[in-house]
Amino acid sequence: MPTLLFHFSVAFAFLASAASLQLPKYAQAAQITCDSCPSFPSWIAADSQRITAFLNGVAYNRNGYKNCSQRENVKLVREFLYELILYLADKLMIANPRLPTDQRFHITCPLQHELQHQFQSLVTRLSINYGISFNCGCPAQPQLTTLYGFCQSMLTAIDGRA
Repeated sequence: MPTLLFHFSVAFAFLASAASLQLPKYAQAAQITCDSCPSFPSWIAADSQRITAFLNGVAYNRNGYKNCSQRENVKLVREFLYELILYLADKLMIANPRLPTDQRFHITCPLQHELQHQFQSLVTRLSINYGISFNCGCPAQPQLTTLYGFCQSMLTAIDGRA
């Protein structure tokens, strides 16, 4: 049975691999052991669903977000998709993923930092759970593939819209 040190090393290794997402460095691995392999697919599916709901909520909120316009938030979602697609393509070994066509977005509305933090927290959780499942020899790749497909569909829906 893996040790607690194993769990922390897994968490930090996957946080480092997700550095392109500028993920917070304070995330910690939960008390998960490799005996949890049968549960990983449902955990990663739940993490993916949280990310999906978050992105849909930000992109399709017609009222904007706390005085930030919907147009700016769609640009922010496009940036989130850029980062998430690169992360997922790396984990799924997809050579040339389709990325947003617009230039990279930089936060223009101060309250979008809150959205960025929420997104990073969601992806950090996914990264940790997937990393542990991968190191335990039972990666939940179908769930990542589903999330990747969602990202590509959403990108098609919003690319060029803002």
